[in-house]
Order: sequence, then C-alpha cells, then structure tokens
Amino acid sequence: MKQTAARLIQTWQSPKRPSLRQYFIQAAGIIGIWALIAVFYSLITTFTMVGRGEQINWLEAYGFELLCIWPWMVATPFIFKAAYKFRLQRPHVLKNISVHLILALTIFLVHSVNQSLAVHWFFSESTLNGYIITDFIFFFNTRFALYAGLVLLAYLLEFYRKNHDSRLNEARIQRELKQAKFDTIKHRVQPLFVLRTLDAIEEKMEHDSEADTDKMIADFSELLRLMLDQRGMRLILLEDDFHAIDLYVQLYNKRFGLNIECQLDVDSESTQAAIPYGLYMVSVFEYLAEYHMDKLRKITRIYYQARALGDKTELKVLFPGLYIEKEDIKQLFQETSFDELSSGLQTYYNEKFQVTINSDKEGEGIYILLSIPYINYTKFVGDENQATPNSVQV
Repeated sequence: MKQTAARLIQTWQSPKRPSLRQYFIQAAGIIGIWALIAVFYSLITTFTMVGRGEQINWLEAYGFELLCIWPWMVATPFIFKAAYKFRLQRPHVLKNISVHLILALTIFLVHSVNQSLAVHWFFSESTLNGYIITDFIFFFNTRFALYAGLVLLAYLLEFYRKNHDSRLNEARIQRELKQAKFDTIKHRVQPLFVLRTLDAIEEKMEHDSEADTDKMIADFSELLRLMLDQRGMRLILLEDDFHAIDLYVQLYNKRFGLNIECQLDVDSESTQAAIPYGLYMVSVFEYLAEYHMDKLRKITRIYYQARALGDKTELKVLFPGLYIEKEDIKQLFQETSFDELSSGLQTYYNEKFQVTINSDKEGEGIYILLSIPYINYTKFVGDENQATPNSVQV
C-alpha cells in the first residue's frame, strides 16, 4: 500500500513531464477516491430521504452523488497544482490567497450549477435558478472545507514524498560513506608500503646482485598492476587475492631479509569463490613488522586457507608459531581498523560479518578468521555484466 501511494505521489510531484501511464494512474487514483466519497454521501442521502418517509434506491442515490461530484474530480488536479504553485507563505501570501479564492469560487459555482441540474433531473425541481442560489449559499461552508482539505492533502502528500526521498537519500549516503570508508581502509597502508618498497629496491641496487634486484622490481610491478586492476572491484576471485598476498609476502621478505613462505590451502569448492578484495592484510604485516619483528623472524610460513561450508566460505590467514598477548591483539585490531572493516563488509552482503583475530599460545598462533556467503565468481561476474552498478545485489 505504501509503495503504491509513493508511486502515485511521485507521478504528481515528478519534475519531468508525466507519461501516459502516469496520467492514467493519476486519473484512476482521483476517480477512485471520489467514488468512495460518493458512497459516503449516497448513504447520507438515502438515510435522510428514508427518514422523511420517501423511498429511494441506494444505487439511484449513488448515481445521483456521482453526477453531483464529478466537477470535484475534474478540479482536483488543478487544486493540487495551485497548492504547489501558489503556496500560502510570504512574500506573496495575499496574491496567492486571491488565486485560491478565485479558483475555489469558480469550482463552487460550477458544482452548484451541476448539482442543481442533477436535482432537477432526479427530483423534478421546477425552480432551477432559485435552487442554484440557495445551493451555493447553503453548501458554501461544506465546499470551503472540502477545498481546504484538498489543499491540506496536497501538502501532506508533498511532505510524505520529501520525507520518503530524504530517507532513501540518507540510506544511499550511508551506503556510499561505508563503501568509501571500506575502500579507504583497504588502501590506507599502500602509499607507505610503496615508499618503503622503493627504498628497499634502491638499497638492493647498491648491495645485491642485479638478478635479485630485477626480481624484486618485477614482483613489485606485478603487485602494483594487481592493485590498480582490483581497486574498486566489489569481489574478486579467491586465487587472485592469494596471488596478490603472495607477491606482497615475497616483497616483504626482501625488505626485511625474511624467509616466510605463503602457502595456499583451499578445498575444491572454494577455488571459484568470489571474496572481498583482501589486500587489507597488508596492514597486518606492517603492524607485525613495526612491533613484533623479532617474532616474525622465527616463522617460516603462513597459511592462506579457504573452506566451503554449506552456503558459507570460511577464510583464514594463519601465522603458526607466532603468539602475541591479548593487549597486543586489541592494539592490532585497532590499528588495522578491522572493526570498521567488519561494518564495511555489510555494504557487500547486506549482512554484518565480524572479522576475528586471535592468538593461541598452545596451538595455531595468530589467526584471522572471516566467514562470508559463498558466491561463485563466474556467476557473479556474469550478473555484474548484465546489470547496472546500482542494481547488482550480492
């Protein structure tokens, strides 16, 4: 019901010229409302005449009221347009009141003549001219209240439309802000990473072999290409995400003289999974390098794991043997903005997912866990190609 009302209001308020279909919706709405009002008046007419001891069929009374009320059906669009164009507000309040008064008196006169003709036709009244004057005076208050009610209804509909549009715009702005914040979080560390990597390449050129330097430059160029290709993408193939992280780990090793291997551990169903762009993992490495480099030097591998569990994909990045205290976990969570990242994921899936970071001294070490809906990458790309950006729903 609310959606129907909203569409009807938009056809009345649209800045563009309404289409034939919109004109039809307007006309059907106006006729339907006045037809219901005619039912109310016909019941009053029927009860009044029965109370006088006169016999009348309700359908005849309803036909009489429809015949009487049609000028208001025709006048309703003009009243609405006058309400919007000649608003009762400064600085032209007197002029606009005059416009409304002229329009109202014209409608009242037409309605009086039409109602007098209907009475003459239905009830064989002979004094037609005298009845017009009597009808105009006797029903003036009722017609004035009816006109004022239509103007008020026009303002109420306009208020409803603006409030509806405002809520839609607010929701859209919130989504865009979340998306912008999410993109900012994902790319926040990249400028710093680029500068540090360039410094490391320059140092390698001075002290290492040309082959080692060329390999580092090639990996760095490939990672930059992936960053540019994947920037702004909503979801990417899981294996592409792993490839980008693996390149980063290799550059990370060369920068700090480490020997960490990144291993992919993915089940067969997850190979075609579409996941959020994951280079936000870079911020985790940068944090560990700044505060826990001594512990990083003791590990030789990390695992990038993915499991398809029903309609979910469970992503896990594991640093085996690397343990830090709970206070450090809280600091890591804050500095890497994983709390904001969790809310940003809601813009992808219309559902909130929490990124979990834990450190287990006796077991796996540090692990980062996220469970998200399973989406087939091939199907997702096909759907994106067939839809506009605003209409794609994950």
